[in-house]
Amino acid sequence: MTNQNDNSESEFKNSREFGLDVLLPSLESGREIQLSGNFIPKYVFELVSQMALSPEDVDGYLNLWFLIPRKFIDRPDAISTLVEMVHKNAETRAEAIDFIENCLFLIENQALGFNVGFYKTDAPKSALTQAVVFDRDDLEAFWAFSDNKPGFANEDLRIYRATEPDEYIDARKVFSVILSLSNNSDSRIEMYKGGEVIGWLGFASDWAEEEAWSLEPDESYSSGHEESQQDNDDEDDIESIVFGALDDAEAKFDILDRSKLQVYESVKSYLLELDEFKAEGDYFYDAIDEDERDALDFIKYCDTLYGRLSLDYDEFRGLHHIPPTYDSGPRPAAGPTAVCICGTLFIRAHGCYEITW
Repeated sequence: MTNQNDNSESEFKNSREFGLDVLLPSLESGREIQLSGNFIPKYVFELVSQMALSPEDVDGYLNLWFLIPRKFIDRPDAISTLVEMVHKNAETRAEAIDFIENCLFLIENQALGFNVGFYKTDAPKSALTQAVVFDRDDLEAFWAFSDNKPGFANEDLRIYRATEPDEYIDARKVFSVILSLSNNSDSRIEMYKGGEVIGWLGFASDWAEEEAWSLEPDESYSSGHEESQQDNDDEDDIESIVFGALDDAEAKFDILDRSKLQVYESVKSYLLELDEFKAEGDYFYDAIDEDERDALDFIKYCDTLYGRLSLDYDEFRGLHHIPPTYDSGPRPAAGPTAVCICGTLFIRAHGCYEITW
């Protein structure tokens, strides 16, 4: 295998070997890979598995951005949907379980980042995974690839090299997509990263251990991946099963293959029995609407004009978001601001705007 930046498109296939022969050597040599997608390719499972065998050999960094074309209802729903996504894309139950465990292990070894985004609007209707591979000491020599063939091995990947004039624009487009996720500047997506998502993986790991798996650990999911596109179009959309009927009858691309649920209900039932999620029914999450978005400037104004308020968080132990103040007087038009437990800056008198009470 020659240098990755010098290969032609025909030398790259969306097989497991792509993870071993191209991506893994890039990480071992100190390169960084930023990969986003609404499905998890086979080579990502293989790459994470091999990285976990010897994380000390990985001098680079793999940052994963998984995008789910749905607005989540609450945290148990978000975690259950993420686990369902992993299991639907894995070939076996064992591979799905190992993937989550390996991700946690690599996060601990500072070799991997894990991020999850939920589309609020304009969710894509086609499969797409794309990535940039670069060396921070030579950013102009990066290369990118895109893959829209989930479940199909040995299909050509589209390769874009920033060093080639006729590929540069496409390479920059992929880079821009990754940058928008990193900067949280894509208004269509509610992005979750850091400790929040690491906690989700931890719950997924605990669920797998608690469940103890009624089926054999090597039971294959592969039959679901080998269906024709026509068969997929005839199946019930999983969004209809999980979230109720769709607003329109148009068939949509589904990261979960639009086949029957495998683990969603089991994960959610497990989570709702935990003390951590017992209060989830007291509130629900909602995307920021235009009125709330307009209020952000007002919040920043309050913060500048009045200063930020220090809160006694023990008062709100057990709540995810800080509620508004309740007093007999009229609610002021503006007031001191505070930072919620979720990290949101908000007007103290109004409560955290991330939640509808």
